Amino acid sequence: MTGVILAGGSNRRYPILKGLIEFRGKRSIERVAESLKDLSRRLIITNNPEAYFYLGLPMYGDLFDFRCPLTGIYTALINSESEILVIAVDMPLINPRLLNFIRDEAKNRLKSYDAVIPIFDSKAQPLLGAYSRRLIPVVREWIEKKRCGMTDFLKEIKTYYIPEAAIKSIDPEGFSFININTPEDKIRAEEIKDFNV
Repeated sequence: MTGVILAGGSNRRYPILKGLIEFRGKRSIERVAESLKDLSRRLIITNNPEAYFYLGLPMYGDLFDFRCPLTGIYTALINSESEILVIAVDMPLINPRLLNFIRDEAKNRLKSYDAVIPIFDSKAQPLLGAYSRRLIPVVREWIEKKRCGMTDFLKEIKTYYIPEAAIKSIDPEGFSFININTPEDKIRAEEIKDFNV
């Protein structure tokens, strides 16, 4: 399975690239890349490769000039020879045990499902999930039609949703799903005392 860091967003609400946000001594992209180190391959989807050259990981720019998570997922699927496990670059509080759990679920479920997605706070969490290469033509069709909604996309494909109870047994507070989209989000994340990863 290929670990994919989605770092190609528009970044409108933060004054610097979100992958470069310093969080407890490491940049966000460094934390996410480290969490994926046990996978056979890692790559970054970004339209700012010069910012991340120092990591030494393969990088690919979006294949469509249409910014949404599906564009990044499509680019990753095209450039991977395996199923993919994606993490958004602005989710630096990932719990490694949870990531391994999602990976193991995906290895089993992607034989018969197109995507394996955790549920937290009663919502699907598509930016910390796994996707099959079978989806390449479907994702391309959505992008060409300028359709971008991840929730609707997951409803139209064969998605296995990991029950929230299973997720909470590993990450009860859901720290792994915290996005740092604004400076205020970073302040709130820094205030979390019982996160030690």
